[in-house]
Amino acid sequence: MRPLKLTLRGINSYRKEQTIDFEALTSAGLFGIFGPTGSGKSSILDAITLALYARLPRSTKNFININEETAAVSFLFSITTTETHQYQVERSFRYHKGNHSSTVRNTGASLADVTGEKPLILADRPTEVTQECIRLLGLTSEDFMRTVVLPQGQFSEFLKLKNAERRSMLQRIFHLEQYGLELTQKISSAKQKQELLLSNLEGQLQGYENVSGDSLNKMCQSHALLREELKKTAEKKEAARQAFQEADAIRSLLLEYEPVRKKYEDCLRRQPAMEEKEKQLALGKRAAQVRPFALQAEKSAREAKQAEQAFADIQKQLKEQLAICENIQKEKEALSEKYSVLLPGLIQKEQDFRNAMERSRSIKNWNTSLKETERRRQENQQKLTVLQQKEVDGRQREEQLQKELAEKEKAAAGIRPSREELHGLEEGHLLEETYREKRGHYEENKKEEQTQKQRLENELASLSSLKEQLRSLQSAARHSLAHHENDLSRICTHLRQLSETRGAFEKELEELQEQHMALILRSHLRDKAPCPVCGQIHHADAAPEAVSLHDSFPDSSDADTAALTNIQKLQEQLRTLADREKELDSGKRTSEEQISAISAHLKTITDLLPEPAGRSEARPSEPSAPFSTAEISETSSLSGRPDIAVSAPDALRPEDIRRQLQELSSSFHASQARASQYEEQYSRLRKQNQEQYRKLQQEGNEILALRRQWNTENFTEALAGKREAEKKYDALQEEILLLRQQLEEGRNNREALTRECLSLSGEIATARSEALHYAALIKEEEQKFPEGYSVSDDFSALLEHTEEQRKQLEEKKETLDRQYQEETGLLQSRKEEASAAENQRQLCRKNQEQDEEMLKKQLDLAGFAPDADIKEACLSEETLAAMEEELHEFQETFSGTKERLSYLEEKRQNQNISEEEWAEKKESARQADLALEQQQKEEAVLLSEIKSCEEKLSRKQDLLSQHKEALHRRGLIRQLEQLFKGNAFIEYVSESRLRYIASEASVILSSISNGNYELEINENAEFVIRDNKNGGILRPCDTLSGGETFITSLSLALALSSVIQLNGTAPLELFFLDEGFGNLDDELLDVVMTSLERLQSTRRSIGIITHVEAIQARVPVKLIVTPSDVSQNGSTIRMEYS
Repeated sequence: MRPLKLTLRGINSYRKEQTIDFEALTSAGLFGIFGPTGSGKSSILDAITLALYARLPRSTKNFININEETAAVSFLFSITTTETHQYQVERSFRYHKGNHSSTVRNTGASLADVTGEKPLILADRPTEVTQECIRLLGLTSEDFMRTVVLPQGQFSEFLKLKNAERRSMLQRIFHLEQYGLELTQKISSAKQKQELLLSNLEGQLQGYENVSGDSLNKMCQSHALLREELKKTAEKKEAARQAFQEADAIRSLLLEYEPVRKKYEDCLRRQPAMEEKEKQLALGKRAAQVRPFALQAEKSAREAKQAEQAFADIQKQLKEQLAICENIQKEKEALSEKYSVLLPGLIQKEQDFRNAMERSRSIKNWNTSLKETERRRQENQQKLTVLQQKEVDGRQREEQLQKELAEKEKAAAGIRPSREELHGLEEGHLLEETYREKRGHYEENKKEEQTQKQRLENELASLSSLKEQLRSLQSAARHSLAHHENDLSRICTHLRQLSETRGAFEKELEELQEQHMALILRSHLRDKAPCPVCGQIHHADAAPEAVSLHDSFPDSSDADTAALTNIQKLQEQLRTLADREKELDSGKRTSEEQISAISAHLKTITDLLPEPAGRSEARPSEPSAPFSTAEISETSSLSGRPDIAVSAPDALRPEDIRRQLQELSSSFHASQARASQYEEQYSRLRKQNQEQYRKLQQEGNEILALRRQWNTENFTEALAGKREAEKKYDALQEEILLLRQQLEEGRNNREALTRECLSLSGEIATARSEALHYAALIKEEEQKFPEGYSVSDDFSALLEHTEEQRKQLEEKKETLDRQYQEETGLLQSRKEEASAAENQRQLCRKNQEQDEEMLKKQLDLAGFAPDADIKEACLSEETLAAMEEELHEFQETFSGTKERLSYLEEKRQNQNISEEEWAEKKESARQADLALEQQQKEEAVLLSEIKSCEEKLSRKQDLLSQHKEALHRRGLIRQLEQLFKGNAFIEYVSESRLRYIASEASVILSSISNGNYELEINENAEFVIRDNKNGGILRPCDTLSGGETFITSLSLALALSSVIQLNGTAPLELFFLDEGFGNLDDELLDVVMTSLERLQSTRRSIGIITHVEAIQARVPVKLIVTPSDVSQNGSTIRMEYS
C-alpha cells in the first residue's frame, strides 16, 4: 500500500481542511514530520487509521476538534500486486446527540476504485468499507498500527527482554494464543468427542449382538422351503380356478336363456300392431309427396289477395300527396315577394350597427386608458411623498448608527485575551484531557487486573478441587485393586485344591477300571481253557485288590454292576470338577483383566498427581484351610455356583474408574492450562498497570507545574473563560462589522431614494400629457354616431336583433324550398309505387292459377281425388321418422332375439348346474387364493427379515470398522495430549519466529552499519551482537552504546514489521519512526541519521516524527506542522524541501 493524498478536517487540532501530497512527500524515500509538542504530528497517522478502519490507535472516542461539530477525512492510496490499482476512501464523523459530551459516530463512508476514468464503488457503508479495507490490505487495524508506526522505546525494550517476557510479547504480536490454551482445549474437546463416539459405537454394537451369518443362513433355508410350498399351493389354485370357470360358464348360459325366450314371445305378441303402423307410414309418405304443392297453392292465393289490397292503398296515398304539393306551391310564391322587399333594409342596418360598435369600443378603451393614466399619476404622487419622508428618516438613522459604532469600538478595546496566555491554557487543557483519558484507561486496566486475579483464584480453586477428586478416585481405585487381588488369590487357591482333588479322582478311577477289567477276565475263564492273557490253563486266585470286591459281591454279575456304578460316579464327579475349573479359569481371567485395567488407571492418576499421595493398600487376606475331598464332592454335587470374583458393594468397576478418570483428566488438563495462562496474563497486566501508574504520576506533576505557571486550578475552566471572553470579543467585532455594513447600506439606500424621486417626478408629468390626448380622441369619435344613437346604446344587442330578423326570413324561405322539393320527390315516388303495385297484382293472379292447376295433377298422381283433403293423412316429419325408427328397431330386435335363442339352445345341450355346486366350486377357488396369498405374505415378511438381517450384518461390519478406527484415533489424540502439555509448543513456535526475525534484522543491521554488526540468537534464545570490527566476537546486548542500541532496535523493528506484513496481501510502502530522537546527543544522532539515509534506497519510504530541529537539515523533504494560533483556525501544514 502506497499513500498518495490525505485530506482531513475537524480531526484533533486540525480545524480547517488540510491536504498532504504523499507522492511529493515520499519522493526522496526519507521524510520528516516536524512541529512542537501538541501541534498535531501524530494526528496525521490518526487520520490515515480513521480513513481505513474508523478507529484510532489509542482507542480515543472524542477526536473531533473542540470548535467543530463534524469531521471528515479522505485518503487516496495505491496497491500494487500484478498490476497497480488506486483506491479512495472517504469518511465523515459527527457527535451522536449534537453535543461534545456524546460519542462520535461514523455517519458516512465510501470506498471506490479510481484507477479508470469512471470510479467503481466497492462499498458505501461504514462497516462494509472497513471490511473491504481489511480485505484489500490483508491486515486488521491492530496489525496495521503495529506495522506502520514504531512507538517510542518499545523495540529497544524488546531487544533487552528476557525469554518469558519476549515470548509473551511475540505471543501477543503474532496471536500465538491459538497454539496454547486454545489448542489444548481443542485437543481435550476432540478427546471427549472421541470417547463419546466410542461409547456410542459400543452401544450401537450391543444392539447387533444377535445378528450373525448363521441366523442369516437359517432364514435363507426357511425361505427355500417356503418357496416349495408356494409352488404346490399355486398348482392347487390353478386347478380350482379352471373348475370354477367351467361351472361359471354353464351357470351363465342358464341365466341368459330364460330372458331371451321371454323376449322372443313378447315380439310375437307385438307383430300385428307393427304391421298396422307400417300401413299408416305408407299413407303418410304419399300425403307428404303432395303436401308441398298444396302449400304452394295456398301461398299463391294469399299473395294475390295481398297484392290487390296493396294496390288500393297506393292509389289513396297518391291522391293525398298531390294535394299537399299544390298547397306548398302557393305558400312559396307569397314568401318570395316579401323576401325581395325586406332584405336590403336589414343588411344596411347591420352595417351601421357594426360601425357604431367599433367606435363605441374605441371610446371605451380610451376612457380606460385615461382612467389608468390618472390612477398611475396619483399613485406616483403618493410614492413620491413616501420616498421623500424615507429620505429624511435615513439621514436620522445614519447619525444614530455612527453613535452606536463608536460605543462598540470603545467596548471591544479592552477584553481581547493575549495570544501567549491562550496558547498556554490550550496546552494545559490538552494535557489535562490526555491525563483524564489515560487515567480512565488505567482504571479500566486495574479493573481488568482484579478480574484476571479473581479468575486466576477461581481457576486455582477449581484445580485444587479437581486434585482432591483425583486423589479420592485414586483411593477408590486402590481399594478396588486390593479387592480384585484378594479375589484372584482366593480363585487361585480354589484352582489348586480342585487340581489335587481331580488327580485323586483320576487315580481312583484308573484303579476301578483295572479291577473292572480283571473281573471281566475272571468271569470268562473256564477250567482247562487257556488264559487270554498268560495262556495258562491252571488259574490261581484273584489279585488281592480284587478279592475284596469279589468277596463283597460273590456273584460275578453283581460285582460287575457295582464296579460300573462306581466308575460312572467318579466320571460324573470328574466332569463336575472340570466345569468348576472352567468357571474358575474364567473368573481368574476376569480378575486379571480388571486388575490390569485398574493398574493402568492408577498409573494415569499418578502421572496427573506426581506428588506422593497417602496410600494404604489393603493386602489380600490369607485363604482359609483347604477344602477336603469330601467337601468338594459335596459342593460339586449342588447346582449352585461358587461365591467367587464378586465385587464388594463399595468397590468401583474398571469401567466406572475409566469414565470418571476421563472426565477428571480432561477437566484437569484444561484447568491446569487455563491457570497457567491466567497467571501469565495477570503478571503482564500487573506490570503494565505499574508502568501506567508511574507515567500518570509524571504527567500529573507536569500539569501541576503548568497550573502554577499560569496561576490556575483548572485549565478547562480557565480556557473556557478565556474562550468566552474571546467569543465576546468576536461577537463585538461581528456587531461592529454589522453596524458598519448597516451604515453603508443606509447611505446606499438614501442615494437610491433620491434617484427614485427624480424618476417618479418625470413619470407624473408624462401621465398628465397622456390624459389630455385621450380626452380629445373621445370627443371626436362621439360626433360620428348614427342619428338618434349615442355611446350609451347597446349596439351589440341591436346588431344581434337585426341579424336574427334577417336569418329568420332566410331560414323560412329555405325551409319552404326544401319542403317543396321533398314533397315533390315523394309524389313521384308514390306514382312509381302505384305502377309497381299494378304489375305485382297481375303477376300474383297468374301464379295463383298455375299453382292450383299443378296441385290437381299431383293429387291425381298420388291416388287422391281432385277435391280430396290430405291434411288428415299428412304426418309431421318427426312422427314419420319415429314410426320408421320404431319399425326398424322391432325388426332388428325380433330377428336378433330369434337368432340368439337358437344359438343358446344349440350351445346348452341339456347341461345343468345347481347353485350349491357353483357356490362350492367358487369357495374352493377362493380358499386356494387365500392360501396362496397367505404364503406370499409369509414370504414377503421372511424376505424383509432376510433383507433387514443383511443390512444389520453390513451395519455391524461398518460399526466394527468404525470402532477400530476410533480406537486408533483415540490413541493418536492421547499422544497429542501428552505432546502439548504445558507451553512447549508455544515456546517452539515463538523461538522459530524469533530466529526468523533475528535473521531478517541481521541483514538490515549489517546494511546500515556497513557490515560492522550482525544480530544472532545464542543457545539460550537470547539476542547477541557479532562485532565484526573486533574479530567477530559475540557481545551481549547490554554492552552496546546508545547509538548501537538504537540501530539494533531499528533493525529489529523493521524486521518485525516485515514479518507482520507477511500476514497481509498488499505490501506497505510507508514506515513511521517515533523513537525519541530528543534523548540522543549529536554523535548518536549522526549515527542514526546516517543509518536511515542508507535505508532510503529500499522500496519502503521512512518517515520521522520528531520536534528536534537538528534533524530537519538532514531530511530532504519536510512536513512542517504549525499549531493553532489565537484565531483558532486549527493547525496548518506546509511542505518544505532542503
